[in-house]
Amino acid sequence: MKIRADIKNNTELYLREYMRIGDEKYSYHWQEKEGKLITRWDNAPHQKVKTFPHHKHLSDGTVVESYEITLEKVLKSIETKLGVKQ
Repeated sequence: MKIRADIKNNTELYLREYMRIGDEKYSYHWQEKEGKLITRWDNAPHQKVKTFPHHKHLSDGTVVESYEITLEKVLKSIETKLGVKQ
């Protein structure tokens, strides 16, 4: 599945999910309209962090552990960063 979603604050979220029994991959890429990365969450096994293979890439190039491993948690994280009240 591949989806591009426009966020109200003029940013974009690209969602990619691949699901097959025993093989689940995801990438949620949030960026400014001009293409500058805000945050990307994914489970590609290329970063050694405590939550391996789950991690996130920050706008400054840092890679950190990630506990947001579902679309629902990623959307909640974006809402929090945008100051959306629940």
